[in-house]
Amino acid sequence: MNILAIDTSSEYLSLALQCDATQVFTLEKVGNKQSNHIIPSINELLVSKKISVNDIDIIAYNQGPGSFTGLRIGLSVALGLCLGANAKIVAIPAFAIYAQNIIDVLNVDKILIGLDARLSQIYLAGLDLKTFKYFLEPRVVNPNEININDTRCVGSGFKEYYDLLPEKIQRICDLNVEYPNALNMLQLVNQKRYAPISILDADLLYLRNKVALTTQEQIMAKGLK
Repeated sequence: MNILAIDTSSEYLSLALQCDATQVFTLEKVGNKQSNHIIPSINELLVSKKISVNDIDIIAYNQGPGSFTGLRIGLSVALGLCLGANAKIVAIPAFAIYAQNIIDVLNVDKILIGLDARLSQIYLAGLDLKTFKYFLEPRVVNPNEININDTRCVGSGFKEYYDLLPEKIQRICDLNVEYPNALNMLQLVNQKRYAPISILDADLLYLRNKVALTTQEQIMAKGLK
């Protein structure tokens, strides 16, 4: 089975391709240039495995939360390729990708995942690593409001706003976990954690209504005056 995984939820462009029993991936920090790099990078992966878009059976995309523009680019490309290749599509939450990234690294049953939501806020969710079900539903929170005991914390939000976290949360943060690459998405598809959906149902996970920042808000988010 040939599977393509697409993650454009952050400043990284992460892609992975499974062709029969082999897997290749790319992880590149591209900032806000996702649209410039995604198609050439996908083509490079396909060429490396000597297959075409029409040979892809499943396309998985990062459903979010994350960068509004980045997520839309990823979903648009996934939908376009699915239509062209008549492939199935799978939506994978960003929280699950982080969870899969650490499942063999941290010896825990549950994990609290915090992603950078900008504006000094965190996208927060808790996942049971055995079932991949939420024990804490996804939400947007202020770092100083997080109040949970005895659950390890990972993710870009905890790293970005570490100084704003309560002391007890700081003590259970693991800041050394790297950004997950799209190979984790391939694993989730192979494990059937997330089933294919109709392209009509393909959507994005937004946790706040306001998805674009004013110039002043961008300045504030960067800590400038």
